Amino acid sequence: MTPESLTVGEARSRYFAEAGFPSDGGYAAKFVQLAKLGPIPLGFPNSDARRKAVVMHDLHHVATGYKTDWTGEAEISAWEIASGCGRLWFAWYINLLGMTLGWVVNPGATWRAWVRGRSCCTSPSLTCARASPSIGPRPSPRAPTSRPTPFGAAWPSWMRC
Repeated sequence: MTPESLTVGEARSRYFAEAGFPSDGGYAAKFVQLAKLGPIPLGFPNSDARRKAVVMHDLHHVATGYKTDWTGEAEISAWEIASGCGRLWFAWYINLLGMTLGWVVNPGATWRAWVRGRSCCTSPSLTCARASPSIGPRPSPRAPTSRPTPFGAAWPSWMRC
């Protein structure tokens, strides 16, 4: 099955498998473990606010193709800040932290992701004039501010960028 023929749910399941996440993405977990310091897990509680934010965050990973390594998380954080996090306060909080990390880990990639996110709209309830087709065509995947969208065909028109 080609990426273009996948449904959004199938693409998300593939993303979970490739990232090594549980089949539910870890949404039901009580604790989000980021790493281990010897036997001590490093992370934070999986709050309801985080669960609401991470559902869209994971779909954005699928739509943009950004990985789940440090650079990829910095990129998706910058992209989400630039495209808007709506009323999801946890998304604003965690993405600001991730984007700040990105300025240290890979400032060039973080900047390109932010620029790319400025041309996107991530919610059908937001008024996103900048994501309007009247602005012009989407940059080529070879352009420095763009990445190929592996599952673009499956996305609703308001989420394409």
